Amino acid sequence: MLCRGETVKQSVVCAVILLLASSTTVLAAGPYVGASVGLSLIYHENAGKQLFGSSDAAGGGWNASLGYDFDTFRVEGEYGYKYVSYILASGKVVSYMVNGYYDFKNVGSNFKPFLGAGMGIVKGEVESEGYVADDSSLAVQASFGVGYHITQKLIGSFYYRFERAVMSFSGQWGNIPYGSNNFMAGLRYNF
Repeated sequence: MLCRGETVKQSVVCAVILLLASSTTVLAAGPYVGASVGLSLIYHENAGKQLFGSSDAAGGGWNASLGYDFDTFRVEGEYGYKYVSYILASGKVVSYMVNGYYDFKNVGSNFKPFLGAGMGIVKGEVESEGYVADDSSLAVQASFGVGYHITQKLIGSFYYRFERAVMSFSGQWGNIPYGSNNFMAGLRYNF
């Protein structure tokens, strides 16, 4: 068994090592705030070509989050905003998500790859030639990326995220499967 020694000296050394290892984990955990901005490729299968001239419409987006870092796992609440605007139409999506992340430990490096998944509510709005339609729907998302420890408490990140929902707009557009491919850069500050 680990740290089962024959002498008192060995037992004390093992106890100190275990204490230091556990205190490092405790120091790494805690609350955080984060924000990110980037490119959002919004995909509207049925209405995209009709409204935007293409199934894919490029726009921008940003996210703000508040979470807790458990060292390897993170849980957060996130508010997001994505938009796209063309000559004939514009669209926006607001999201309220709960996300979970797994941070891979990369010993000896400031880089920390991560995987994430989330679930929540999105509210979409489309406006075209004076007609406005909106809807809310359950949404899911998946992310992967890499964080970089700028300092012990400040982490920069680059990540890809896919978000998916089905919104039912009244009137001429009907059900519109919505998806977005997001390429984001962000900062996270651990308290």
